[in-house]
Amino acid sequence: MTIPEKSNGQNIYIENREHLKITGVNDVISFDNNFVETETELGNMLIRGENLKIEKLNPEERELLLNGYFHSCEYAETKKTGKNIFTRIFR
Repeated sequence: MTIPEKSNGQNIYIENREHLKITGVNDVISFDNNFVETETELGNMLIRGENLKIEKLNPEERELLLNGYFHSCEYAETKKTGKNIFTRIFR
């Protein structure tokens, strides 16, 4: 998989639905063969597929490489704005 080197922010690269590289990864929250949940700079990301395997997790570079067959990638939440329930109610 030929991918540009380290970049700022977050990037997602998918090759043939079988190889996935995500930059800007802070942590892997949970994973199994069909599901990987990561904490990224832009919120938690859910990755679904079949036979998913973590090929490489590099905390220094903040990147994650996965192999398998990917069905979807989605964000579970947006980046936190710092507003809590009271801020939203009492504008």
